[in-house]
Amino acid sequence: MLPHTISNETFEAMSFLPEIQSLATLISSGKDNKHAAVESSLKRAHDIFSKMSPEYNIGILALQAHYQNMFHDLKASSQVLREIKQIEQQQQQQAQGVSIDSSSVLLSVLNAQAKVEWKAGNFYEAQRISMEMQSLHDSKQNNESKTNENITIVKERQDLCVKTSLALSKLLLFSCNYLYEHNDDPDSETIQKVISSFLNPLYEVSNYFQDEYDKNDNVLDGLMAARTLSNYAIAQMMIHYTNTMYDRDVDDNESQKQKATNSLKEAISILDSILDNGTDIDNNISKTTKAVKADLLCTLAKFIIYPSHDDKGRNKKITQEDVSKASELCRGALVIYEEFIASDQQAQQQQTTNDDGESKLTLDSLLNNNNTSDMMMWKPFMANILTLIASCYARTGSAVTSQGLLESSMDILTPLSLSSSSLSSNNETGDALSALSPYTQLWYRDLLGEYANLCQNWEKREKDAEKLNQRRQDFMEKHIMEGWRYQPSITSGLFFPVY
Repeated sequence: MLPHTISNETFEAMSFLPEIQSLATLISSGKDNKHAAVESSLKRAHDIFSKMSPEYNIGILALQAHYQNMFHDLKASSQVLREIKQIEQQQQQQAQGVSIDSSSVLLSVLNAQAKVEWKAGNFYEAQRISMEMQSLHDSKQNNESKTNENITIVKERQDLCVKTSLALSKLLLFSCNYLYEHNDDPDSETIQKVISSFLNPLYEVSNYFQDEYDKNDNVLDGLMAARTLSNYAIAQMMIHYTNTMYDRDVDDNESQKQKATNSLKEAISILDSILDNGTDIDNNISKTTKAVKADLLCTLAKFIIYPSHDDKGRNKKITQEDVSKASELCRGALVIYEEFIASDQQAQQQQTTNDDGESKLTLDSLLNNNNTSDMMMWKPFMANILTLIASCYARTGSAVTSQGLLESSMDILTPLSLSSSSLSSNNETGDALSALSPYTQLWYRDLLGEYANLCQNWEKREKDAEKLNQRRQDFMEKHIMEGWRYQPSITSGLFFPVY
C-alpha cells in the first residue's frame, strides 16, 4: 500500500530479521489468528529498528499500516499512517526544505490515509486528505518543472490518482446527502454542481486511460481503463437513482441509466480484448483481469436488478428477459470465481507435496501476498453472486428457487462468522463482522434484505420477514460504519486507486 516509503536498501536490511521473514508465511497460512501473529512480529521488528534510523522506523510502520489495512483494522492503520506522516514532516523540517523524494513519500502516505478513511466511511476526512494531497502534488509538480520541463507519464498518472481519490470521496458524500434521506425540495442547481465535481474528473481519468490503451495496447493501461470507466458508470447510475428518487427529468433519466450501462459494457469489452490475447500476458495479469471482469459483471447485473435505490425499486418485478440477462451476467462471474477456487486448491496441494525450499523474500512479494492463494478469499464474491441470482428469481415469482440460492449464500458466508449467533454482542465472533471489508458487509446486508423481501411476499412467512429485517437492522447498526450503512449496492464495485 505504501511502496514509496520503503527503499530497496532499507528493505534488504529489514529482511534479515526473522520477524520480517516470517510475514509471508503467516499471511499465506490458514490460521485464524494470523492478524495477531503479524502484529506481534511487526511490533518486535519495530522495537529493534525504531531507534536505529527514521528510514527503518518508517519502513516497519509502513508494513504495519499495510497489513492493518489488509485485515480491515482501519482505525489502527489510520493511526500508524498519521505517525508516519509526522516522522516524515519532522525530517523535512530538519532538512530545511521539501525534497522531491520526501514529497513522494508524503503523497504516498496521504493517498493511503485517504483510502483508509474512505473504507472506514469517513468521507469528509477522505475528501480533506485528498485536497491536501492535491495541494502537495501541485507544489511538487511546480518544483520539478524548474529543473525538468518534461512532464512524465508518472506525474500525469499521479495527478489522475489524486483526482480519483477526491472524486470518489465527493461521490459517496453526495450519496449520503441525497440518497440516504429523501429531501422534499432539493435545489437542482446545487445538486448539478455537486454532480459535476465528481462526474467530470471521473470521466477525465477514464478517458485518459482509454486513450493510452488505444495508442499503446498496454495491458496495465487496459486494466486501469476498465476500472476507471466502471467508476464513471457507477457514478452515472447513482445520478439515475437520485433523479428517480426526486422524479427529476424522467425521460432524460432513462438516458442516464443507458449511459451508465453502456459505459460498463465498454469497460467489460476492454477486459475481453485483454483476455483475447491470453498467450501474451502472464498468469497474474490474466487472473487480475478475470477478477475485474467478474466484479464488473456483477455490477452490471445490479444495474438491471436494482432500477432504483429505494425499497420500491428493490421490490420491483423485472421482465423475464431482464432476469435472463442478469442471471447470465452473474453466472459468467460465478464461473470465474469457481475457476479461481479450483486453481488455488490445486496450487495449495502442489505446494504441500513439492516444497522447493525457501525463496528470497522481496518487498513486492511481501506486499502482494494478500491471501490470493486462500480459497476463502473468493467465497464472499460467490455469495454476492448467488444473492443476485436469487433476487432475479424472486422478482419473477420463483420463490422456492430463490430461497435455495439464498440459503446457499448463507452457507458460504457462515464460515466468515456471519451466522445469526455472531450478531450477539457478547459473542467473540461479533468483532469479525465489524472487521470485514465494507463491500462484504454490504453484500451481507443485501443478502438479509433479499431474504426478508422474499418472505414478506410469501404466504404465511411474514414473521420470518420481521425476524430477518430485525437481524439486518441489528447488523447494520452494530457493525457497518455509518458512512457505508445505506450506500447503494452498486458502490461495492468502486475502485479506489493506490498512488
